[in-house]
Amino acid sequence: MTEDYVSIASVAKKYGVSKSTVRRRVKEGKLFPGAKRVEYDHGQAWLIPQREAESVSLENLSPRPRPRKQNISSTLESLDERIAVLERLLPKILAGKS
Repeated sequence: MTEDYVSIASVAKKYGVSKSTVRRRVKEGKLFPGAKRVEYDHGQAWLIPQREAESVSLENLSPRPRPRKQNISSTLESLDERIAVLERLLPKILAGKS
């Protein structure tokens, strides 16, 4: 039985992380122990066993928390609140400078 391998680029694309993140995890040897480095005419590349690439979770691959995307209405509400606070503080700030 032959094992299928996938490239670092395809794993990075699947999980929405950079190739350097996947490459770093390969070099650490913790997530992809079956990865192998192959020689090509134009250089070297890492290949990851497909079963290992499919079984990894995004949290293990890239444990940094990602900022949540806010929808535009919550962003505008937040900006309105900040503007209201600044408008209330401005007279106090200007009164202190005179």
